[in-house]
Amino acid sequence: MNEILQANIFFFITAVSVVLLTIVLVILLWYVLGIAKNVRKISRRVQEEVDMVADDLDAARANIKDEGKKILSVWKVLANFFSKPEEQPKRKSTAKKKTTK
Repeated sequence: MNEILQANIFFFITAVSVVLLTIVLVILLWYVLGIAKNVRKISRRVQEEVDMVADDLDAARANIKDEGKKILSVWKVLANFFSKPEEQPKRKSTAKKKTTK
């Protein structure tokens, strides 16, 4: 009878520990799922922000290209204004000279 009592006590302790371990694991899993939801929300938010930054960079790149073209054209105008005029070949006069009598 002593061996049966020891076996019953062992199985009782094992059953209680399995139930407690299961409860602890369920609680732990509950918190892990909550953390996973928060991580998903954060990652969505980060993705949205990254998309907005990419759009802003595209707009900035286009703006820089446009402004660069404007600056280049202003530079060319100023360079032409302050540079020496190119000598143009002299043309022969096609008009007839009036003769005085």
